[in-house]
Amino acid sequence: MPLNVHPQDQAILAGPDAGCFNLDYPPPAFIGDIVNAKVVILLLNGGFDPEVTPAEFPDTASEVAYRDRLARPRLIEDRHTAPYYLGRNYTQWLREGRAAVLNAVAYRSRDTGDACVARLAKVLPSAEFHRTWLRETLWPEVSAGRRFVVVNRWGLWNGADAVFRNCDFATGWHAARSRDLSRREYDAASRFLARQTG
Repeated sequence: MPLNVHPQDQAILAGPDAGCFNLDYPPPAFIGDIVNAKVVILLLNGGFDPEVTPAEFPDTASEVAYRDRLARPRLIEDRHTAPYYLGRNYTQWLREGRAAVLNAVAYRSRDTGDACVARLAKVLPSAEFHRTWLRETLWPEVSAGRRFVVVNRWGLWNGADAVFRNCDFATGWHAARSRDLSRREYDAASRFLARQTG
């Protein structure tokens, strides 16, 4: 467990009420080049599938490579990326480094709607770090028009996403539960990216 858990989260996740997360595999805190991507897509947390997830990490080397990508963010490579993110309507942006995904909670669960996940999202230091990063690092970039945010899934952000409401460089809060961005979200992000390269 310790290799897959942020040191500041260990005491909480070692408790008896933290069974909603699978900690056997590296956590998808973010996907892609979170440092440089012009579009940041906010999701909830990584999923756990008892058949698919173990296949992503067939050996220790694959886990080490995944954790290295967390320590040194960069463009995705299909062999180091969960199948979930490879079939999305924004996958090409992840491959090109134009977009990255940030999960509100780093850890994997079978059910994002589990009350345990929501409870722990409020108290995990790593989740608070993500919320602070939104407010203190990402928000100034977005408000200045240098980056764009798609708030695709907002339930576990505990209000930190509210800073982006009514901002010209953010969209979201209205999509039906979907693995892909809604047409409205996708089009808004596409227009922003077109202006960046045009």
